[in-house]
Amino acid sequence: MQCCSKSCHYYFVCELTKQFRSHLKFQCRNLLTSSRLENQQIKADKLPHQPENIGHNKLTLPVKFKSTDPHKVEDIAVQLNVQTISRHDASPSDPVVLALHGMPGDGGDFHNLSLQLAQHGMKCIAPDFPGCGESRLPANEVYSIDYSPTGKADMLNRILDELKLERVDVLISHSAGSFLGFRAAAENDRIKSAVFLNFLGGKPHRYARPHNVIQFFSRLLKNPRLQSFYSPLLPKFYELIGFARYDVQPLQVAIENVATAEFEKILDHVETIKNKKKPAMFCFATTDKLVELDIPYNILNHVGIKESDIINLCRENNIKEPPREITGEIDKLLPEWYYKAVQFDRGGHLLQKTQIPELTKHIIDLLKYVHR
Repeated sequence: MQCCSKSCHYYFVCELTKQFRSHLKFQCRNLLTSSRLENQQIKADKLPHQPENIGHNKLTLPVKFKSTDPHKVEDIAVQLNVQTISRHDASPSDPVVLALHGMPGDGGDFHNLSLQLAQHGMKCIAPDFPGCGESRLPANEVYSIDYSPTGKADMLNRILDELKLERVDVLISHSAGSFLGFRAAAENDRIKSAVFLNFLGGKPHRYARPHNVIQFFSRLLKNPRLQSFYSPLLPKFYELIGFARYDVQPLQVAIENVATAEFEKILDHVETIKNKKKPAMFCFATTDKLVELDIPYNILNHVGIKESDIINLCRENNIKEPPREITGEIDKLLPEWYYKAVQFDRGGHLLQKTQIPELTKHIIDLLKYVHR
């Protein structure tokens, strides 16, 4: 019996290795180079200290989320970590910015960007989603939380309810956080505008292909008999493809997010955002080694944003912005959809850390078109 169990383990390892080996060899060198470049840029863009007029608070909110366990009637209680950054003299009328981190990741990924936005009068809120950052779960409940697109939309609503937020002026989402970002901006009336950084969708990106292999791997990780064998391998796998060192739980959550992603529906969500005339900004980088360029181009093209409409931020800091007439007054509903698409030639997969001054400028511009 023991022999048979070991044979099964070896079989699954071999199968997974066959699927990933050639892909990893092809990308690993580029990813490690990109990581080194991004680390240099992050150090360069870090703010030296927190401004005196800015307050940074950490909240712990008791939020209940739906369980995927059919035998469990009660919701799962999570001590959710939330970071808020705003001016000490903030008023209730200040614009609210809500930031959704990538997977793996946490709300702290937006810390320096939030400091800058707060300097311009915005109140920034960044939660750690269940299983990430400091919002940890008991080991036996990681797979009891619903990380499907519908489950995450419900998560966001419950977080907004707990924070007593009736409106979010700007929703920022990064990387795999954009799965939820696109859906929320399309369906949630509390969201008034959206910023998508290093966004995903339309089709699986290079590390989500083949998608059925990711789904198969997800099922392995959820199998109680195999979980203890495969879960410890996750940190090594993520390090190999260029991520920073994480412990197991955020990586389990990351796999679930990708496995349950509905890539093609992202195009429908963007179409809805356009039809509802919600101001939106799309930011991506030519140096992003995790998301190939045809993914953002495909999403933008789907809603009629041509390559000639994209703002190119070049290394010399020359902004090439095509002239674009926006009709209507700022304080009225615009008769046409306001969008901005920005392509960086630097910054890699972490634009919220590496391109803070430029993002701040463009988010301030976007806010002018948010109806208040």
